Amino acid sequence: AHPVLILFWTPPIPRHTLIADLTALVCALLCPTIVAADSSEALAERYIASTFRAMADAAIDAPSEEDAAVALSTMVRDALAVDATARYVLGADWPTDNPVAGARFRQQFLHFVSNALASALRAHRQVTLRVEHSRSSDGRILVDSALELRPGFAMPLTWVVRPEGPKGRRRIEDFVLAGIDARMMLRTLAAMSLEQQRGNLDAVADRPPPVAVRVRGH
Repeated sequence: AHPVLILFWTPPIPRHTLIADLTALVCALLCPTIVAADSSEALAERYIASTFRAMADAAIDAPSEEDAAVALSTMVRDALAVDATARYVLGADWPTDNPVAGARFRQQFLHFVSNALASALRAHRQVTLRVEHSRSSDGRILVDSALELRPGFAMPLTWVVRPEGPKGRRRIEDFVLAGIDARMMLRTLAAMSLEQQRGNLDAVADRPPPVAVRVRGH
């Protein structure tokens, strides 16, 4: 028997198949980039930027500071961890055995935060927020930004964002402005008020100690 040599060749790849393969290859190469762009950190950055802009617009566009506080109240309740922060502010003085007093303080605290934000945002109508970068830390996302109160003057502002639930909901848990931790400062002021007002919870939120942020050049 003689050996049989079979000659064969690969037929040319159809044009549409080649394009499909190239498209698949490009998608495969880009997928890591797309996932990174939509990471938790990137989403938190967009969340901070959009939330801040919405709050600033609501405060500035309102006809009065009172109206601005009302408009901000709902936004603050949705965006900030108000209940958890109110509990943290009172610490061991939280009225565990008096849920009515606790609920009243939470409402007063929300009112205080809304009014403080309305006053600050309306006082600095040219304020802008420049989000710079973010990082994960202990289950939270820290978003570093710069708060530009006027052209040429910015203060470092770090937001502490807490992811909530499987649907990607987020809440602002705390922020640090120019090295000052907001929650810690409020806790200190609350302790001072409670000492001065002999444990009167209503006085803590109704008449908080005056706080001023002095800006150079103002």
